[in-house]
Amino acid sequence: MFDPKELKKDFPILNREINGHPLAYLDNAATSQKPQAVINALSDYYSTINANVHRGIHTLSEEASAQYEAARARVAAFINAKPEQIVFTRGTTDSVNMIASTLRPKSVAASLLEHHSNFVPWQQVAEDFQVFIPQARSKTECHASTASPSNNPDLLAITGMSNVTGEIPQIPETNAKIFLDAAQLATHHQIDVQSLNVDFLTFSAHKIPGPNGLGILCSKDPDALPPYQFGGGMVRQVTSQETTFAPAPGRFEAGTPNIAAAIAFATALDYLEDVGLKNIADHSTALATQATEILNQFPQITIQKLTKNTTPTPIISFTIDGVHPHDISEIFNQ
Repeated sequence: MFDPKELKKDFPILNREINGHPLAYLDNAATSQKPQAVINALSDYYSTINANVHRGIHTLSEEASAQYEAARARVAAFINAKPEQIVFTRGTTDSVNMIASTLRPKSVAASLLEHHSNFVPWQQVAEDFQVFIPQARSKTECHASTASPSNNPDLLAITGMSNVTGEIPQIPETNAKIFLDAAQLATHHQIDVQSLNVDFLTFSAHKIPGPNGLGILCSKDPDALPPYQFGGGMVRQVTSQETTFAPAPGRFEAGTPNIAAAIAFATALDYLEDVGLKNIADHSTALATQATEILNQFPQITIQKLTKNTTPTPIISFTIDGVHPHDISEIFNQ
């Protein structure tokens, strides 16, 4: 049975007090807290294995390699992908920069809902960069503005769920390659990359609630991309004249990866499965509905949304007339 009060016991940080009050943590859109099981998984790796992957034949290295690749397979199952399509990166931002740097599309369209991570890298590499206002996923509650770019870009960058308003936009019909930022979406909704039919999808472990410093990039055809960085671990053969590279995903993971985080993230996904992603989403929606009802009682408060979708979402941004946002945050923190 899903019991939020019982689940709080799994998160040791919630035993803290801030300014004399029990911690009420409302910053999950930025990063989530970690259950004890994930913390234990990190500690166990460093306490019992702590070896590099794919470059040793001793017991510790083979154990590390096996658990690291098992974590890749666990992530693939989480989003209905193939393990060879999953690349471990340093985070969502690193994933975007990786594709921007290797693909280097000349024409990019990005939605106005994008996090800077899925906006600035494309803006820097594209010769033609345009911004469009997306429609909400519900066609009956959409904005009047256009739902697609004004021309045919090489790549469309769009969020799966806005980190500011929680809105879930429609993915426009396009012949362009699609890069989906699922950093928020992966926390609240089950992802199936087969049904989404996007070319690239990325999210971060630390919001789901895994360790920091680990990103997941799923590519429909990773072997079609050139390497992002060069060095140890991503090569097949090296001579004084030339180097051949390993197949995906190894060719994109130069150097020592964040092994502990990958292994612990598999534990985080197991934890989510036990709790139930739908249970979490339903509870988040119920809390958001309650919060929205309370905020709407005050005429000086405005809940910010880009589209006209009035459905409460797990992420709420609001302003108070005449009060600076920093002051609002400081008062609430006190």
